[in-house]
Amino acid sequence: MPLSLLFGLALCVRLVFCFASDLTFFSTDSYSYIETAENLLAKGGLDSKWPPGYPISIAAIYALFGDSPAALVVFNCLLEAVTVCLIFLIARTAVLETIPKNTNAGRSASSNNTAISPSLWQRRIWAMLPWLAALALTFHPNVLNFTRQILSETLAGSLLVTAVYFALKGHPGWTGLFMGLCLLTRPSALFVAPILLAACATRAPAGQRGRAIGIAVLTLLISVFPASLKASLETKSFSLVSTNGPTNIIQAVGIDPDGYKIEWSGEIVKTNFPMKLKEGALHYYFRFAATHPKRFLKQRLLSLYVFFSPWPLEDHYSIPRKVLCALFRIPTYLLAAVAVVWLHLRHRYDLLLALAGPVAGLAVMHTVTHADNRFTAMVEPLLMVLAILSLVSLSTAHRSWFNAAGLYVTRSRKMVRKP
Repeated sequence: MPLSLLFGLALCVRLVFCFASDLTFFSTDSYSYIETAENLLAKGGLDSKWPPGYPISIAAIYALFGDSPAALVVFNCLLEAVTVCLIFLIARTAVLETIPKNTNAGRSASSNNTAISPSLWQRRIWAMLPWLAALALTFHPNVLNFTRQILSETLAGSLLVTAVYFALKGHPGWTGLFMGLCLLTRPSALFVAPILLAACATRAPAGQRGRAIGIAVLTLLISVFPASLKASLETKSFSLVSTNGPTNIIQAVGIDPDGYKIEWSGEIVKTNFPMKLKEGALHYYFRFAATHPKRFLKQRLLSLYVFFSPWPLEDHYSIPRKVLCALFRIPTYLLAAVAVVWLHLRHRYDLLLALAGPVAGLAVMHTVTHADNRFTAMVEPLLMVLAILSLVSLSTAHRSWFNAAGLYVTRSRKMVRKP
């Protein structure tokens, strides 16, 4: 399947799902993003309350096509189709770098270390794995669900995957640029940035790693500096990209761990643990942690669960939808965990940082603050790559399984062809 056909398939699946499913394009945050974009078009000014990346994109699309929510969803579909293609390229790079390169690359586990050659069926499976990762992402239910919504996750996820692609290709300037654009869209990727820059540095030649990380940091800072400066001047304190960071920190302690809910109402915070006069958000957060340690720990564990949530806790999820989510996510998580251990054992820390690092960084951020099922959509494309890498590890470790399966298929074909 050529890459153009993969793009076309991913785009068609998304367009059909978004426009034939009769699901709404809007959620609570959608209206705020659109309002910010409309103010930018009308007044030429950008509100720092929201990260500017997605409102600027909305403003650009509205300037070209008018006030059309459908155009925004088509934009999401195009972004996701590109992401599917990038995941194929990332998966192909990862597979090619981890499979045995020649007949002397594979080694048996026996004491004499006899050289073995990859079987025909191993090579066929390895060639298919990047396509498997891309096709799994094409039909991924959670990614499809958020493609049809006017939210920043689709744009941020595409920018993050692009940054990972350039990191693996060893292009520090482009890595820093797209990581910066990702931060402009979702500042919650803050912990991801140093991990990905480190991954980019490990891909550079030994004598050029300092230069590579310097270029990546410079392009990232150039990307986020104007928005961060504007937000910091408005709040008269350091703010990354937008001014809503303290609000998210304060609302993190509004989680109700007893009811397994994440509350966004300020009344919850005021009732449970009022802020002191002129108290900063971080001081308030750590004061709550010190005075309510058990409740705070339960909140953080609930946030961690909600971020990954193989069985979503939200009441608006129907039972069939929860079952579908669990059936898709639980095997993915298990396979990804196998890949993480395998990469660690093989000392492939460059791939480990690039593929698992963003997942860990975003999970940490949304554990210390709060999580929502939608936030995982940013890193689920990378989980597809980790999942297929686990199949590389299994096919390498259990060569006899694949030889037996290949022999069975070959014999079956011969029997069918007999007159």
